Amino acid sequence: MSHRPYWAGFFAPTDAGIYRPSSAYIQTHEVVGVVESYDEERKEALVGVRNRLPLGAEVEILQPRGPLVTTVVSRLVQVEPEEELQAAHANFKVRIPMERVKPYSMLRMKKE
Repeated sequence: MSHRPYWAGFFAPTDAGIYRPSSAYIQTHEVVGVVESYDEERKEALVGVRNRLPLGAEVEILQPRGPLVTTVVSRLVQVEPEEELQAAHANFKVRIPMERVKPYSMLRMKKE
């Protein structure tokens, strides 16, 4: 999630102004996938991958109207063709074992 820093503005009595050390966005995390569905029997989420997602990565799952969940990607199985992966890339559909999550949950990973 990105944002630009902001300042109190010209209404502040001192040190007023616009803070511009750089016009670049500040990003601490990047979205690596979106949950499309959850299989109750297998206890796996079907995830559409948006950015590189390596095996063993710690991800935070932001659920719509739900708690923030942190998990480690212990297994990545590509849907078609069905094979285990060491890393998933953009536009892959993978199954990841995890506790129950809601559809449209976002998986994000801390940037290094």
